[in-house]
Amino acid sequence: MPRIQIHDLADPRLSRYRDLQTEAGRSATGTFVVEGGFCVSKLAQSRLSIRSVVVQQGRHEDVLCQLPDDVSVFEVSASDIRELVGYDFHRGILAEGVRPPAALLKDVSFDAADPPLALAVFGVSLTENLGSMIRSATALGVHRLVIGPRTADPFSRRSIRVSMGTVFEQSVFYVNDTFAELTALATDHNIRVVATTLGPGAIALDQFRRDDRPILLVMGSEPDGVGRDVEAAATDRITIPMKLNTDSLNVSVAAAVFMYGLTK
Repeated sequence: MPRIQIHDLADPRLSRYRDLQTEAGRSATGTFVVEGGFCVSKLAQSRLSIRSVVVQQGRHEDVLCQLPDDVSVFEVSASDIRELVGYDFHRGILAEGVRPPAALLKDVSFDAADPPLALAVFGVSLTENLGSMIRSATALGVHRLVIGPRTADPFSRRSIRVSMGTVFEQSVFYVNDTFAELTALATDHNIRVVATTLGPGAIALDQFRRDDRPILLVMGSEPDGVGRDVEAAATDRITIPMKLNTDSLNVSVAAAVFMYGLTK
């Protein structure tokens, strides 16, 4: 594992880490950035590849020893690492990971050893909510994640951090044509597309009856729900009954309740 001290922040090998608060659109590079020792360690233990690491001099030796031998490690000073990323950074280590190939919804499959459940997220733009849902899903053994249009990037720094690196355990699938792809999933692959909704006619979670078909659980945004295309394609609609004039839950809390109910 080569360790290289860098004193010039203009060094092109540091370009992926520069001004991270303005990283919109950088997913096109095919990589993502992870920050903090815990999440970098999770990345090192995952099946995903690491392109490079930036570390503050004298820190995180326990993480560095987990890295593959071919990963370049760039050592910089504490002041330089903060200037490099563009904000007051104290975690001391960052890594550039390689995004897994984008899989399509039609490629999702289930096997008998896993919970017959996948989590689909449509229109949730807050990275914190997405990261929290991913963390709950992984804790419950749900490791198929479907990302719909207008949804936050599961490999954004903040989503990774809130997920505590559990996103690296997920198989991620992407949807482009919501109605057509969900309809095909239900008709061609015999998967129940279960939309979560506050609308009338939805079945209470504790009254929902599973069968031998796998389930795609679809969560939508708090303002707009799952959307018309999802509702039109859904085979089932479920809801969480609430009391004391409570009209809704945070989407990540609701997702955890639904997933627990569908996996127990």
